[in-house]
Formats: sequence, C-alpha cells, structure tokens
Amino acid sequence: MLPTSDAVRAIGARLLGPELILFPVRHHSPACAWQLQRLFGVIRPSVVLIEGPRSFTSLLPMLVHDETRMPLAIYSYAVGKAQGDEMAPRHAAYYPFCDHSPELVALQAAFGNGIPARFIDLNFAEQCQIEPPVDAPPGELVRAVKKLAEARVKLLGLASLDAEANPVYDRAMAERLAACGMEIAALTHQRLAHWLVKVIS
Repeated sequence: MLPTSDAVRAIGARLLGPELILFPVRHHSPACAWQLQRLFGVIRPSVVLIEGPRSFTSLLPMLVHDETRMPLAIYSYAVGKAQGDEMAPRHAAYYPFCDHSPELVALQAAFGNGIPARFIDLNFAEQCQIEPPVDAPPGELVRAVKKLAEARVKLLGLASLDAEANPVYDRAMAERLAACGMEIAALTHQRLAHWLVKVIS
C-alpha cells in the first residue's frame, strides 16, 4: 500500500532541522526543482552541498554561467592498472543536467545569493576503486576499504533506515568494515550533523 499524503508530509518534516536540511531529489524532476526553489525562497543556508564527484566543484562557475545552455552532461572516466596481459579496466560515466534538474536549481540559487556550494562525493576514479564488480564477493569490498584506510582516507558508512527509522543493513559486513577503520552509523537526520562533526573533527 502506498503511503498517504499526510505520511509523506510527516517524513518530509523530519528532514528539516536547525543545523541540517536534507532535501532528497529525483533527478531531472520539475516538481522537485520547483519545491527546492520554493525552499530557497524561505531559507538562506550557509552552504549548499550537492551529491556528485567533488572534483566537479571547479566546474560550478561554468555550470551556472549565463551563457551555459542546457541540457549538458559532465563526462568522467577512469582507467585502472592492467593486470598481466589483460587490458586496463576502463570506466566512464555521464552526469547530466537540464533546466529542471534540482541539483542545478540549487546551484543557481546558491550562486545567485552568494552562498558557497560544492559537490561532496568521492571522485569517479575513487568510486571505481571501492566499488567491486556486481558479482564480486564481499571480500573485494573489504579489501578496497582497507586500501583506502591505509591511504589515510576518512571512511564513513551510513546504514539505511526504513520508514519507521529502524536500521536495515548487513551487520556482519558493517563489523568487518568497522574493523578496517570505517566509521559506521545508523542515524536519523536529527543526529546526522552531530555525528559528522564528531567523526570528522
């Protein structure tokens, strides 16, 4: 059974707090973009953080430039190391934007109001290093996390929560990742900001 409108509104209300506002989006959704624009009319955040490879932050002035025409996509690729006689693995991804992309609307609102903005995800090459093939055994992920930990990368793992805010994740895998140095948490949005400050500082 689908949730009622009141239930959806109640979930949305839990994503707003004085320290952190999480705005879940559906990519390229005009409705999401419109609601996000309305939110910027009511609040002025101190910073806008967007899901996307952090190396894209340097491209922000071009993305929001008056002469930039949508749609466009940022292309990213990564080439791994060849193993023996095998060809080096190659990975590529497109990150598309259009006029009604909520991410673009947020960036335009930030730049228009002098609010700092940046992308906050791992770079694409880093994602390729830690994302084993779909059919890879769990040990591949553990080895990738160990490698990143040895490189002194700060590793954070946030478990999923169901509609009642109960944790839903593989506890055995979480323990293995924590043993490698990853900070693991299963939190509601109210506690997320405090946890981030604690583990990053």
